[in-house]
Amino acid sequence: MSVGDYDDLANDVATQSPDAVIFIVDNNPRSINKQSATKFAGITNAIIGQLADLVSVCESVPTEKIFVGGHSAGGQAVIEATQKREELLSYPVAGFIGMAPFNVGSVDGSPIDVPSLNWGFSKTSCGVTYTKAAMLAYQISQPETGRVFYQVVTHNFNTLTGGPHCSFTDRGCAGMCAGSADMRSFMHENVGKSVKVLIDNSATGIEKSDFEFEMSSDEEVNLFVNEDTIMASTKDGVGAVLTDG
Repeated sequence: MSVGDYDDLANDVATQSPDAVIFIVDNNPRSINKQSATKFAGITNAIIGQLADLVSVCESVPTEKIFVGGHSAGGQAVIEATQKREELLSYPVAGFIGMAPFNVGSVDGSPIDVPSLNWGFSKTSCGVTYTKAAMLAYQISQPETGRVFYQVVTHNFNTLTGGPHCSFTDRGCAGMCAGSADMRSFMHENVGKSVKVLIDNSATGIEKSDFEFEMSSDEEVNLFVNEDTIMASTKDGVGAVLTDG
């Protein structure tokens, strides 16, 4: 995926948070391998260092909060960069936004110790195992700093090239895993809403009630926040057993 594949999502996030400046970055153009925390750090350090030149209004308006996030392999890179931010990043991280991050289990196991917002699915999609994606990102996030997980309940039979893993994009990943047009619209709009809530509340405290906003869709969504716990199903790839703590 490239920077031009997330226009609809970026527009929804920007519409919900008009005071925010949204950058979509690609840490490894023309390749599906985007898991490098070092490459993500390099490009974002450069952007933050030149922010006033890139966005003229930022010269007179202080940048108080910098949130980082990513989808799939990019999400994996961001998690590792956040975990190693004292070593890799030249800026403070106000929060993490994960959209079905790929193979969270391959990072070093350190906690995500900043406010964490995660969106994912209840079934493996596009070869991304649901227990190692947003679910695991939520599990390694810390209730003390605030963590949120929206799990969209899915029923796709094709777990390799099907399902909604790429519904965060405009049209899917190389035409695959896009979900329906309604699903993509649902994801873009509601990710945008949840990011707004995260921005507004990350510094003062994450409360479940703040994230229980109305969603204009029939999609079934489980919401877990802070002390709420989630456990994988005993049957891999067919859903999850969810438990409110």
